[in-house]
Amino acid sequence: MTCRRKLVWCIVRRKEIGGLSQRDRLRVTQLIDELFPGIYYRCGEEFNRVLQNWVVPVLAKRYPELEKISDEAIQPSATDTIDIKPHLPANGREWQEIGWQHRFRELLAA
Repeated sequence: MTCRRKLVWCIVRRKEIGGLSQRDRLRVTQLIDELFPGIYYRCGEEFNRVLQNWVVPVLAKRYPELEKISDEAIQPSATDTIDIKPHLPANGREWQEIGWQHRFRELLAA
């Protein structure tokens, strides 16, 4: 999956994603599904937990250069994209279990 660099930058920099368009919100959901195939979350609160606890750390590690780009320097562009590859499958709500969280941390540390 490819994702616009600015959207990944917003996530890595922990910018407010509440102001995203409906299309971009869908892209964030697709990005989560790509990173963690099979993941399931029910509501906005769980979405935010998944985003902050699992997605941000993975993207920050994979793309550390994005944390250094200022607000003024990042340009929205449909052609400036990043390839997103899976990190760790999640069987439904497995992301809430200690074993899955431990595997997540091991992969992140590698």
